[in-house]
Amino acid sequence: MKLFKVLYYLVYEYFKYYRFLKRRGFIRNMRESWRKLKARDDWYEYARFIHSQQTTEKKMRVYISGAITGVKNYKAIFAEAERELKSKGLDVFNPASIELGDGATWEQYMRHDLKQLLDCDAVYMLAGWKYSRGAQLEYKLAQDLHLIIYYAPEKKEAAV
Repeated sequence: MKLFKVLYYLVYEYFKYYRFLKRRGFIRNMRESWRKLKARDDWYEYARFIHSQQTTEKKMRVYISGAITGVKNYKAIFAEAERELKSKGLDVFNPASIELGDGATWEQYMRHDLKQLLDCDAVYMLAGWKYSRGAQLEYKLAQDLHLIIYYAPEKKEAAV
């Protein structure tokens, strides 16, 4: 059953990108789409290709999502991800850089951040996002809105 789900997901993703490219007139047939999808090295190159084909000069806006509550150095983690994405020429929204005031609750931060997520084209999920209630909420919303979802590579801890 698990193999079926994996195969179904792969076929679904392939046809999703095929429809995406065909609707925008980038491809004429399946063989050309497969060649283009196989040729892309990583998500950034694919995103750059898609946006270079568009007529507007709008940058892709990426929302950084990850655990904040209970993480001591979350600002440094988010800042590092923001630097990395900006170096690739993307417009980045970093929710860790927002200060709503001393008395702001988690719910107020989430309301603000989810409004910003609605204006983004993609979501960049940091390592450990699965352990955060807010990041899970952002992930679900991104899925429902059919935003592009990218995952940060998992950092390997050095053995002592």
